[in-house]
Amino acid sequence: MIEFPSFAPVVNARFVSRPNRFIAIGELPNGNKVRIHMPNPGRLRELLTPRAILYLQFHGDTERKTKYSCVAVERDGEPVFLHTTRNNDVAHYLIEHGKIPSLHGVTVIRKEITVGNSRFDFLLRKEGKEVLMEVKSVTLFGRGIALFPDAITERGKKHLLELAELSSEKSKPIVLFLIHNSNVETFSPDYHTDLDFSRTLWNVKDQLQIIPFSIGWTPKLKLKKKMHEATIPWNDIGPELNDSGGFVAVLRSARSYYLYTETVREFLQKRLDQFKRKKAGRLLEIGPTELVDVFPFRQSKPDLCPLALDFARIYDSAVYHKKEKCHCVSHLVRTDENPMNLRTFHDLIDKYRMIPLET
Repeated sequence: MIEFPSFAPVVNARFVSRPNRFIAIGELPNGNKVRIHMPNPGRLRELLTPRAILYLQFHGDTERKTKYSCVAVERDGEPVFLHTTRNNDVAHYLIEHGKIPSLHGVTVIRKEITVGNSRFDFLLRKEGKEVLMEVKSVTLFGRGIALFPDAITERGKKHLLELAELSSEKSKPIVLFLIHNSNVETFSPDYHTDLDFSRTLWNVKDQLQIIPFSIGWTPKLKLKKKMHEATIPWNDIGPELNDSGGFVAVLRSARSYYLYTETVREFLQKRLDQFKRKKAGRLLEIGPTELVDVFPFRQSKPDLCPLALDFARIYDSAVYHKKEKCHCVSHLVRTDENPMNLRTFHDLIDKYRMIPLET
């Protein structure tokens, strides 16, 4: 039996910035700034807010440019595990120690197995048969719901299709979604962010064994005793896999930030691409602006007007731009602070994205 992976020694730091997907800047308790290896290339925008507490693993006196790696980041007083490579070590431990009910009696034969042009995380033995398994790390959650992915993943879609081709009546490949919050009860593909991945998962769900498993972490980066399999509300996910809904765009001008909310009743992706190509400030008649980020929302019954009004209430701003067309309704709210740095903004995004679905 393998031992639980050790992450000591761990040092805490405060998040400062993220120059690129694989590098972060943190501030140690003594005030020194350090470059940190970020082993999770996901967007993580709801986690890496200014001054968030990072859990760093020190590599010692090496020739590496980054002597620390970020293992976790704190949210709501608890660590959220980020290290995607060590995520597989955690999955290996859980399987070998019988912690995942759907995988009782399964043993690991090998790790990192190449089949065709792809490499998968594990080759398992289940009921006397060899089975491939892919593991995904899930860090996007709220309101008891977890979503994956947090960014478009062509690789993830490709893995699903290739695993589905290897499926048979006697042996189904496995996809394990390891959710790093033990309070999560429900899992869903993030159709807001990646509609293609979500539709693919829906289409191959009967050809794969899909296991969402919720775990939690202590401040010493030990597993909590509370862990369980989450449910997937397939019946309610299907109707949401359409190209309608809307989006929130965060815009920056010389003096202010703007939250632009638009409801789009059809052809959402086309409208998103159009909005990103055009100069948004000129389009909205507010002068020169820079597009900071965009948050798509896919809904079977599109209506983002309540979200726009919540923005106006939270940021104490009037909704001073409203335009109605045959297919969309839009609002604009101004604020002095960068919404991307504020927990209230991300909580509102969660409120309207992570709507409980029936299981």
